[in-house]
Amino acid sequence: MQGKKKLTVVLMIISMVLMTGNLWAAGITETEAMNIAKGFVKFQGEQGGFTAWAGATVSKLEKFYSSNGIIVAYEASVKSSDGQPKGYVMVNARKGAGVAPMFSLGGESVSTSLNTYYDGLIKVVEDFKKSAGLTKLTVSEHVLLASLPASFAVGIKFANMDELKAKFPDVANALAKLPEQDGWTILSDVAQSVSQNYQYDETTEDPAARGLDDCATRAAQDSLTEEDSFRQALMNQSFTGNDFQKEDSGTISSSDSKGPVTIGEVPGYFAPFYQELLGWNYGQTIYDRYGNRGCLASSGAVAWAIVLEYWDSYRYYGLIPGGDYHADCQDGDVRNMIDSLRGYLKAECTWDYQSNVRSSNMSRGKYYARDMGYSFNSSTYTSSLWTHLKTAINKQWPTIALLDSQGNEYVVVYAYAEYVGSSNDYYCAMTGWRGNQQQCFYKNTLHAVTIIQPGN
Repeated sequence: MQGKKKLTVVLMIISMVLMTGNLWAAGITETEAMNIAKGFVKFQGEQGGFTAWAGATVSKLEKFYSSNGIIVAYEASVKSSDGQPKGYVMVNARKGAGVAPMFSLGGESVSTSLNTYYDGLIKVVEDFKKSAGLTKLTVSEHVLLASLPASFAVGIKFANMDELKAKFPDVANALAKLPEQDGWTILSDVAQSVSQNYQYDETTEDPAARGLDDCATRAAQDSLTEEDSFRQALMNQSFTGNDFQKEDSGTISSSDSKGPVTIGEVPGYFAPFYQELLGWNYGQTIYDRYGNRGCLASSGAVAWAIVLEYWDSYRYYGLIPGGDYHADCQDGDVRNMIDSLRGYLKAECTWDYQSNVRSSNMSRGKYYARDMGYSFNSSTYTSSLWTHLKTAINKQWPTIALLDSQGNEYVVVYAYAEYVGSSNDYYCAMTGWRGNQQQCFYKNTLHAVTIIQPGN
């Protein structure tokens, strides 16, 4: 009898281990992703305050892969009741990393942007083949790549390169020097995405594979259970649980005192600055492999510029010389400010034009404000991030958030929403991207927060 009891206990333990392993390893199917997106859009349009999504529909899904062939995300395009594009929802295809880690209420989808970019590349290749008399060179395969929450690229494979190598060895060598991962040449319309790692390691989904102790493993499993409950509720369009009961929210009021926007509304009072590739005077600027002097501005410097322009148009006049409002990052005064910020933030450049800012240097942007005659204070935090972010937004301070651990993606937060459960908490931000300027992100995408307090 004792032997049977022991056997039963052993079998139960083995079953629990296998069940836990399956929970972590299982991915999201295309049908599930479509239902998740439909539920997410329906809830936000009807109850979440996203009036732009009221009556909206989900029209199609686009798959995003890792460089080693794993589906990591499904992008669901959203259309209004009259058929107009209304942004998208990025649904995570892997469990344990958020259900909908990124979404937008307007603008073109990520896949549309990348496919347009790819079509342009194909045209360049075909025009080159025609002018050079080439007949064999082709693009044999392409794929949309994602490294969530915010890095996307096109992976391309070229075929029949021998003809190109024989006739134009310099061109063939230049192509060979482009970033490559798992046999894919990595290209993107957003330059910083080229340097990201798009390979996905499935073993990291299991807490044991990450070397977590028992306490951390239980916490991760609890989080997974909570996330899966939210996922199931969206698929069933059952909006009664804690993840659908709003507890708190906050938005930045406009600088012209017209009052706060709603959570789902795009603010018009933040300048749509984005990164440029220039030969900057401050920060690190190097020569690339072709001998060109240049570097991206860095998303950290652009984020600081967006925040400072907001305060310049509010009551701290003169933070940017030459007028009260600067909507264009190509404005000379704005470029000079970004150039100076690069120096203060110690922006680091690489041979492929990338420009990173370490989170430990992000608070140094306050020295630019002091040079302009104002005593701004700033601090960067790497723990209790959600609490710090909420506090700052409630005080009406636009706040800078880091989306990745590499210092590649800083955004300016202007709103947040918190629910009783934690799976549906998110924040909205100005991205500093040339295309989609406003995006919303799942809370757990935060890696660091820089709080900027205006002074005298």
